[in-house]
Amino acid sequence: MENEILRILAKYGYPLKSGDSASCETANGESVPCGLVVLQSFNKKSLQYLRNHTTIELMMLVEDEPLLLTVKGLKEISAFAHYYTVWKEILVSGVEAVLAYKQVSYNATEVKEMGGFIGKEDFLPLVHDRGMELGLYTIYDSREPSDRGCAVQCLPQNKTQEVFYFFEKGVDAIFTENIQEARELRIQYDFIIQMKLGSSASPITHSFLWITIFGICLSLFIYM
Repeated sequence: MENEILRILAKYGYPLKSGDSASCETANGESVPCGLVVLQSFNKKSLQYLRNHTTIELMMLVEDEPLLLTVKGLKEISAFAHYYTVWKEILVSGVEAVLAYKQVSYNATEVKEMGGFIGKEDFLPLVHDRGMELGLYTIYDSREPSDRGCAVQCLPQNKTQEVFYFFEKGVDAIFTENIQEARELRIQYDFIIQMKLGSSASPITHSFLWITIFGICLSLFIYM
């Protein structure tokens, strides 16, 4: 699968390595700038393979694999990935609560040897210290329950509160299902911050949204 996605990208003019020339075109053959591509996977070996064959940015998705949620696990991921992206509940309830809620077993001794689980407040600084960006998934449409905090105690099903919570945490990126809704909330959040800081403050630009396409492998970014 890894070779096939690289073949498709090359076929449509996307540069696979630094220094390669871009040659993206419209369906009518008109030259256009190539869009930003990020290859994403839950499979560590898949991303390690891709790192040896392309300089395209890579994203490690982490849900409930215990060792990847440890200090040393994070360090290993930083060797090949640009982005470390976790299930949102981990940043709300913490690793241990989420694993217990999902009934995921692990070897406590092995986890300790890996530096222990990363605390929910420590993900952002540790990810940044390793030169990566921290993302989370998935912010559902407001017509769906968010299930935020349910590993410990479900929090109010309020989309504004949920999204603002993660903005305030300082995450770098968010997977979302309803792009328009998320963009409006982002603008609303920035306005509130500007009002608090005063009109002379610069706009907040560190957060942006991801739209996932092509299943697990390819993402298209929309910057806020």
